[in-house]
Amino acid sequence: MAEKTCYISVFYLGHRRIFQKEIDEKFGYDLNPKDKFEYLHHQITYLSKIKHDLNKIFFVFNLDPKHLSYIGTINDMVPRKIQGTPTEVIFRENKGFSYGAWNDIFEQNRNNFDYFIFNEDDYVFVQDNFDKYLIDK
Repeated sequence: MAEKTCYISVFYLGHRRIFQKEIDEKFGYDLNPKDKFEYLHHQITYLSKIKHDLNKIFFVFNLDPKHLSYIGTINDMVPRKIQGTPTEVIFRENKGFSYGAWNDIFEQNRNNFDYFIFNEDDYVFVQDNFDKYLIDK
């Protein structure tokens, strides 16, 4: 039986650093992407281009109450499959940040996969067969 691998990328749509909003306003710039969905777009683009042998892709969104209006847009953006690999979008309260999201998905799927690749939304894999490389490590 072939080994099964899932990829879990956790997204956050708000400010990413303590006091970032105050810094942004004081100095007149924004460290967040102008498009709240920029990281999602990059994840989908690269997972669509590079070779991999993933069995499932989870896009997990840690949402604050003010982000609930983005759910429809996110669901519209994420294809049902990427290179034949089923995708699943999960929305959750932002409890425990990325670690909480990874833990939730792992606990719900621990018996369904042999390997789990945990990733942040702003890290993208650009090398073919990154999953095999990580598993071999």
